[in-house]
Amino acid sequence: MSKNYTLLVLFVTGLWFSASAQKIKYKDLFVLLNAKNYDQAEPFLRKFISQEPDHPNANFNFALFYQYILSNKDMLKETEDYTAYSDSAVLYFRKASELISEKEIKKHDEYYQNYYRRDLRTGKYGVKLADVLFDIEKLIEQIKAGKEGAIKLKKHFELAVQNYDSAHSIFKQFTSGFINYQHFLFTAGDNDLEALKAMDIRYESSISSFNNYRSVLESLPKSGYNQLLNVIHFKGFTEINSANFYADEVDVHDFKDWSEVTFEIIKDELMPLKNNMVAYNNKLDELYVRVANEGQTVEMELNELKGNRLFDILRKYDENPLPANLFEFKISEITYYSYVNHNKEDGYLDSMNIDFQIFVYQDLQSQFIPLKRSFDVLNAQDVEKRQVFYGEFIASSFGGPDGFQDYLADKQSAISAESDNIDGILDSLMLRAMYAVNENDSIPMFISNSLEINPLNTKLSVVTLAIDTLRSGYWVSGIRVSPEVVSGFIANVNYNFEVDTLFVSDFKVPFTAEGLAGIKSHIFRIGLSSEAVVFYTHPPNNLTCNVSFINSGDMKWSTTINLEGVLQSFNVDESNEQFVLSFIKEGDPANTEVIRLDLEGNIVVGGD
Repeated sequence: MSKNYTLLVLFVTGLWFSASAQKIKYKDLFVLLNAKNYDQAEPFLRKFISQEPDHPNANFNFALFYQYILSNKDMLKETEDYTAYSDSAVLYFRKASELISEKEIKKHDEYYQNYYRRDLRTGKYGVKLADVLFDIEKLIEQIKAGKEGAIKLKKHFELAVQNYDSAHSIFKQFTSGFINYQHFLFTAGDNDLEALKAMDIRYESSISSFNNYRSVLESLPKSGYNQLLNVIHFKGFTEINSANFYADEVDVHDFKDWSEVTFEIIKDELMPLKNNMVAYNNKLDELYVRVANEGQTVEMELNELKGNRLFDILRKYDENPLPANLFEFKISEITYYSYVNHNKEDGYLDSMNIDFQIFVYQDLQSQFIPLKRSFDVLNAQDVEKRQVFYGEFIASSFGGPDGFQDYLADKQSAISAESDNIDGILDSLMLRAMYAVNENDSIPMFISNSLEINPLNTKLSVVTLAIDTLRSGYWVSGIRVSPEVVSGFIANVNYNFEVDTLFVSDFKVPFTAEGLAGIKSHIFRIGLSSEAVVFYTHPPNNLTCNVSFINSGDMKWSTTINLEGVLQSFNVDESNEQFVLSFIKEGDPANTEVIRLDLEGNIVVGGD
């Protein structure tokens, strides 16, 4: 056990007995006070002061005791205690300042040894009253400044916390009151805009208060705090925990930036968009009435509507917006019926030209595809789900979800009917285009894939087959098969697929079912007004070739040539005005001969 500790125990014991004897000796108490052993000295000091309230040094040490307590108080968490002890310390320092005198210093200079120093004027050592009083005034000023600083610190700190918590609370109201950020954007009203403004103001006030807090903090020598803000920027709805402003690094979310961006989106883009959507929908409906009921064409007005940025804004905040899909369907619908009206105005739908009609309706069919596709996209959307985002628009334009569903059902029925109508007309035209009508029978306008004919069929009627067509001039060559003979024909067909002229060529071969497949025919255009038609046979038929020449719609001649081999090619030598037939003799490709005919059908002697 150390000597100092033993003495301290003896002092405390002596004080205990003195206190028990109802009288405390200050010189014994001073030992504890001088050692800053306030835990043991406090009860004795309080009792001594109650017995001798005007004791100069006791009051001085009581002030130092309160100053000691202040040094262990948290300015932020114990502000009330801090200010109360500050007042107590100042009170006792002022009282001590009034009680300490020259007489006190001379009589009890041992109590003021902290002020024992050499006088620069006299060179003597001692305690000067002026030094003690000056120090007390400095301590009073420091404590008062600390008290004022603590009050300001607490005020700014609490304002920073309260305003931030208020901004955070508004944000949590949004996240709990709406399905998601997208829902909030599309359905926010004026009250929500006011709340966004309040969030902005609260957050800005919080940051301003925190900056004021930091300024006060830097003016205090020992506050125990040195917080810095870590500002976190964020988008949309996200989980945000409460901020701990007592932490060294305070994580705060930038509610000001978020509220300003969100406010701008809602106020400047989406709120006007709601009105624009209704107006845009009404304009499309007006155009639809004009094209569907009044037979007008509206491409110019429609192009102006297509230039609206409404679609871009919708898709900026919703990947699959119901209104945009609806508008695209309506645009496709108007585009299609406007196109139909153009064809009606130009008389295309009433044309007697079968091929042209087929082209027109195939073109309409291709124009109809975007309409069907856009409707499928629209019809695939969950109306009940999208009602959450576009309830106001759906109610205004369709009377609600049920009205919108009825609209979709009506459109689906109309689209199916139009699709069936186009397909039906095309099927009828395609069938009509397969045969050219003759007064006695019909001539097929399609190439037969097979020339295999059951001989029994030829006993019932004449079978007509097309072998080659030249549709640019509506010429067709083919064969007529009777029970005994196969003969060639050439027909000129008008644009309404009626036979204008029918020629029978000199080509005739005996009918055999096996040999029918060996018959070939080709049509060639010569210049602007002539055609050449060649019929020929392959084994097992006799090798026969027939050439017919037609000029300006009249059959000029038709001649049959017996070949000594299989016809390999038929060409027109327009420079020499000759027809050139090349055939292979004895099945040897190296053994090829050529026959030339002039434009009168005569064999050119000496032709290579």
